[in-house]
Amino acid sequence: MKKMLSILCVLLLCLELLGQTPIAPSAGDGSEGNPYQIANFENLYWIAADASRWSAHYIQTANIDASETSTWDDGDGGDPEGWVPIGNSLNQFTGSYDGLNHTINLLFIDRETETKIGLFGATENASINNLGLINSDITGRLDVGGLIGVAGSSSGTIHNCYNIGTITVVDSLGGGLLGRCFTNDINQCYSGGSVIGSNDSWAVGGFCGGAFMSVNWIRNCYSTCSVTGSDSIGGFIGYNNGNVHFCYSTGLINGSGSDIGGFIGLNYYQPISHFVQNCFWDIESSSQTVSSGGTGITTTEMKTTTTFTNAGWDFSTTWAIDENTNNGYPYLQSMQYVFIPEITTINIGDTLIHNALVNYSIDNMGGADSVTHGICWNTSGDPGLSDSISIEMTATDTGTFSCLMQDLSPDTQYYVRAYATNAAGTAYGEVLSFTTLPEAMLVGYWTFDENDGSDITGNHNGTVVGSDVSFTDGMVGNAVKFAG
Repeated sequence: MKKMLSILCVLLLCLELLGQTPIAPSAGDGSEGNPYQIANFENLYWIAADASRWSAHYIQTANIDASETSTWDDGDGGDPEGWVPIGNSLNQFTGSYDGLNHTINLLFIDRETETKIGLFGATENASINNLGLINSDITGRLDVGGLIGVAGSSSGTIHNCYNIGTITVVDSLGGGLLGRCFTNDINQCYSGGSVIGSNDSWAVGGFCGGAFMSVNWIRNCYSTCSVTGSDSIGGFIGYNNGNVHFCYSTGLINGSGSDIGGFIGLNYYQPISHFVQNCFWDIESSSQTVSSGGTGITTTEMKTTTTFTNAGWDFSTTWAIDENTNNGYPYLQSMQYVFIPEITTINIGDTLIHNALVNYSIDNMGGADSVTHGICWNTSGDPGLSDSISIEMTATDTGTFSCLMQDLSPDTQYYVRAYATNAAGTAYGEVLSFTTLPEAMLVGYWTFDENDGSDITGNHNGTVVGSDVSFTDGMVGNAVKFAG
């Protein structure tokens, strides 16, 4: 009994240290008519923590911050493994999850020896709708996707979902949104960021790694992900034997092996036109002029409405083009678009011994209502948010701003740049460098207390007079500041 109690205490202590606290939703009973209401991250983890909950129905009622997953460790003492996916090979998620157009931000997974990796590891006859993942960082060995590792069976749906982040595939079958899919109805979804396969990876795609025979339709979807890998590498799908209609891709493709395509790496069944219809890829941004399916066109053509309406695309209720949205490429009317801001580091205004003033501008809010912004710096180059940063400020519009670097070392070279962050991620301005002034030799000083001028010895005292005199911080104590 003592041994069992000790084990229980250790387990509870581990959970407390890792911050993994599942909290049941305060509303809903999990039925289709009264789904559980997921209002925060603890509610989301409550689903993942128990496989008996993987057949229930859920709705998400607020945006969720999942940043704490970057520190989650399985207890092995190594690097953090992060989030444990909902659903696996033995117990798939079979319920429904409706995000109600909310997001999950900063989901982290690093499980390079494991399979079926994503927010949902494996689903079967499940419906995942109206959900966005942003700033995700997900690594797995096989069947790796931002939203779902393996989307199984033909009767499920995936509608109005997206993932913007980094997907790393150690072995095979990885994509920006889905690792491998058999789901019948995938409609109005997209992926952005990057999908990185290893030197011997197979079936890696910007949207989906592998789409298999049970997939009757992938419609009205796109990917802007850059994609790297070895064999069967595609801007949209790596390996395909499903039906893909009214879709496109734009990401840079870099494959080191065989079957590399701007849109699809390898389409298994012939003729291709029976399976891949009215689809396009950008031959300029992808650096690929061949594909196992789809039509390659120029960037200008990709940003022209008639290119798509002539191919039967629905620009009445589904698609639209606006030069200020989605970088001018077609976008889905059902989505709420936010992209990373645009920011410029203008110049170093003033450089002193311990301080420097940096001027910068926010040029584009990225479609967000507000951004946090400031400057970051170090002494080695390419500074980021993990280095020294200014106090964050919030902007609700574009404009020019100034930030003061403080507590710097004298006669030292610094590198600095501005940054701005919104829901889609962080953008950085140009890196500038400067050297602080050297420390002056101090011969003597007077301790101005704003009443008189008493020197340190007390032998040469004076009185400060004049209405145009004020006081400011000096090298030691206060300094006199004369008007003009």
